Amino acid sequence: MGARMSTLHGADTSDWRGRLLRRFVIGVERGVFEDDIEVPFKGAPNKWYRLKMVHSNGLLSVTAWDITESKQHMFELERRGNEDPLTGLPNRHWMTGYLPAALQRAADRNCMMALLFIDLDGFKNVNDTAGHHGGDELLRNVAKRLKVAVWPAYHVVGLGGDQVIG
Repeated sequence: MGARMSTLHGADTSDWRGRLLRRFVIGVERGVFEDDIEVPFKGAPNKWYRLKMVHSNGLLSVTAWDITESKQHMFELERRGNEDPLTGLPNRHWMTGYLPAALQRAADRNCMMALLFIDLDGFKNVNDTAGHHGGDELLRNVAKRLKVAVWPAYHVVGLGGDQVIG
């Protein structure tokens, strides 16, 4: 309430203020600039602010709201929506967003792309004999081994059940 941004983040040495000013200058032609910005902190989690800047008759009004909690909540929901809770692998939902862009990048670069689909045969028998805990442990181990087996830039995706794409 009535505080200067410099007093809130005076020890910060990053260039977020400069980036913000450049974005504002672009938006000042309209007279109003509104955006969410991420403010880095040395040795602490970043903060998020919702900024609204209004330029009128040579005066500038800036209002900032701390939206860090709501951003963190949104990021957590997005992570949960894109990750298989059992294996920690990206899930089918993540893949449907990622795959079209990856195919387009491969086409634009005139290069090939490989997609490997793996289905664990007899997985139902594992669940029936070792129980769901045993089946879950097998899926976690398979996911871990596949992630280790592929290059870091590659993705292993859990489609659900016993199906994996690598």
